[in-house]
Amino acid sequence: PSDMCFIFEDLLTGTSFDLKTATFYTCNIDSVATFENRFIVNVSYPIQPVVTDLSCKNAQDGSIVFEANGVGPYDVIWTDALGNILRQVNTTTNDTLQGLAAGDYTVNVIDNGASQCNNGSKTVTVSEPVNGLNVSGLAHNQNCDGSNGYININVGGGQAPYTYVWSNGVTVQDNNSVAPGTYQVEVTDANGCQNVQSYVVAPTVGVTASFTLPSDTIVSSNGETVNPINTSSANHYVWYWGDGNVSVDAQPEYTYMQDGNYDITLVASTNGCTDTVVQSVTVTGTIGYEEVASENGVSTYFADNKIWITFEESPASNVAINVYDAQGKLVIVEQGQAGNTRFVLPIGDLSNGNYIVTIESNTLNLRQKVNVVR
Repeated sequence: PSDMCFIFEDLLTGTSFDLKTATFYTCNIDSVATFENRFIVNVSYPIQPVVTDLSCKNAQDGSIVFEANGVGPYDVIWTDALGNILRQVNTTTNDTLQGLAAGDYTVNVIDNGASQCNNGSKTVTVSEPVNGLNVSGLAHNQNCDGSNGYININVGGGQAPYTYVWSNGVTVQDNNSVAPGTYQVEVTDANGCQNVQSYVVAPTVGVTASFTLPSDTIVSSNGETVNPINTSSANHYVWYWGDGNVSVDAQPEYTYMQDGNYDITLVASTNGCTDTVVQSVTVTGTIGYEEVASENGVSTYFADNKIWITFEESPASNVAINVYDAQGKLVIVEQGQAGNTRFVLPIGDLSNGNYIVTIESNTLNLRQKVNVVR
């Protein structure tokens, strides 16, 4: 090899030179000289450190061994890529630098023995696997008050198959149905390389349903309606009025059609978490839902996708006509002129069901039921 050592020495004159660069040497030889072993040729293999690469990416288990070629003793100095001295020893045998990360390292050797061939330096590289063991994942937070959080992880690189050990004892890839907390997973590949990751499953803030009523007694004949003030913090709301009707508005208004005591139930929910609250209300002064075919000479009925209102005698003043759906929501407003004996109200795309029609004038104050059936 080109880096082998060939040093010619003249012990009488103290001259030495590299035989790889000089091909001849001139000297005087005395025929009567008794100097024995005057010329020496030093031959040695180059410094050839033995490198052990990392077993796993990002590990620190690499090593380099300097193998002594002569009798020594040797001064051995190890440095990193920045020139920092990592280890310095005087030895007559091999020397090992271990616990190394990936990178370049240099060994400098000075032979303190007779040979001139064991001096020199050598830079070598400690490598690591190209495809390390990679672990990534996502923690899904708790949806409600139960242990329904979960963690999904993805594993790649390294050498399959992989084994899994979670801090809560689970030994499969994904960690399901876990309570809020911190979970650590240790993934090991077939080469024994490991990757440890931690994930946090956070709790979901619980939902609290709450509302207040301006009054627990509603007098419908005075025009009063139920206006609960929703003080919940949630994404979805369902109101059960206690008479079979339901609303989904956050801040609803409702009109009861019958006197009685009603339990108003609010169900608030967010991400599967729900809470329920119930309050009672007393309703008085309603007209009711009784169907009146004719009252005070006024009749109301449904036909041809319209609501018809007829008067036996023409009203002497203008007539205010309002139509409410079963939940008490105002859906039609009409102002009828005095002198007419019939009013026709197109209902558009109103759904089938019962509606309440109120008819008011200077002499009338009626509330009648009409059934829309197509």
